[in-house]
Amino acid sequence: MKRSAKLISVVLIAAMLIATVSCAKRRKGAERIQDDGYAKQEAGLETDQTDPTETEPTQTDPDLPTPTPTPTPANTNKGSSRNFTVEELLTFAESVCGMTPEYAAINLAILLEINDYTTFDSDETDSGGPVHRYMRYLDKDIVCEDIVFKSISLHMKGGRVFSVDYSMRVEGVFTQNEELDSESVNKMFTIVITTKYGQPIDGYTETWVDFNKSGITGWKDGDFIISMFWGEGCQGVDGNDQLVLGVENTGNITPKPTDPVSGGISDGTYTAEYMFVTGIVYIGCNRNSTELLIETTFATTIGDPVSTKKLTSSSSFTTYIYECKITVDGVEFNEVEIKVDDDTGIVYQVHFINNKDDANKLASYQQTFADKLSSLYGKTLTDDSNGNAKIQVCKLERSMHIESGSYIDGTDDYFWIAFYTA
Repeated sequence: MKRSAKLISVVLIAAMLIATVSCAKRRKGAERIQDDGYAKQEAGLETDQTDPTETEPTQTDPDLPTPTPTPTPANTNKGSSRNFTVEELLTFAESVCGMTPEYAAINLAILLEINDYTTFDSDETDSGGPVHRYMRYLDKDIVCEDIVFKSISLHMKGGRVFSVDYSMRVEGVFTQNEELDSESVNKMFTIVITTKYGQPIDGYTETWVDFNKSGITGWKDGDFIISMFWGEGCQGVDGNDQLVLGVENTGNITPKPTDPVSGGISDGTYTAEYMFVTGIVYIGCNRNSTELLIETTFATTIGDPVSTKKLTSSSSFTTYIYECKITVDGVEFNEVEIKVDDDTGIVYQVHFINNKDDANKLASYQQTFADKLSSLYGKTLTDDSNGNAKIQVCKLERSMHIESGSYIDGTDDYFWIAFYTA
């Protein structure tokens, strides 16, 4: 059956769990060249199409592939989604790690603005769950840095997604030939990813099927590994090429709740720790993506901003203010502020605000959430208090900050949790 992506509950992974296995990979245990900690784990190889588990393809019969070269990229999709940045694409992939494959696929479709897709499973665990799930026949191309990706692969351990890949191919390499200029694309992406995530891991490698020409590069991103594989001429067949960009969680896989909350309003089951972990992924996206991440994280709707504030200082930014009802550890946040850099369009700060309770409660919320923040990350918080404002800040890697603050003057009292980059 055909599947339309609906806005349902989603839980997002965080930067503290912050990094490919593809529809063409064979993981026999990675070849460790220099650092055993950076070689990726075994995942599997898709040698042909299996029966779809959730949907039926409408374009071709996957059991009757025609191994003929296709254009670059294959012209099978209708239209395209917007042009995502590398950081957005990787953040989305990291965000679904820990989910079941069903909800990971649905939420990736939401984030990538895909309405229709078909899923196929490869291999099964003893419990009958899939080891690999492939999202194909997307109704929109996934465009990143002007490069087109055509399919997505999800890879599971213990029934939970631990790795996500974006492939330029429509099908697996043994299903049909697809001709790609993967070497040139690899060179471009290597520059872009290195600029954002630092120098590649020295000696990083994975085991793949044989290609006439190929290469693999990895980058460290917290507990994630970002990797990019390119290959031309799979098993000596000219015009059978591949390029895959993806992430793999090399740390502990934290299961994420996935059941939708009836009515679309948070029911108070979220914890402060959950908020601190998921909130990190709101930063660095454009405003539309951040809005969607907030809505899917807390299974709610914030709608359009009710007002905006625009200030011009050394850099110009706009603050978008939304009404909300998000309950975390019994505290209801009734307002969200998203601050966007006007020059880049990138979100650099998000505030969750409670300005409805009395001063004593607001002050107690600040200290309670600060204590939980310190406990979660094992860090002593920096005190940035000033006058009527009590502010405690947790400083994480990559200039990420989480802040618990309150402002009490008897007139304009409020408590907030903020995520931002310094």
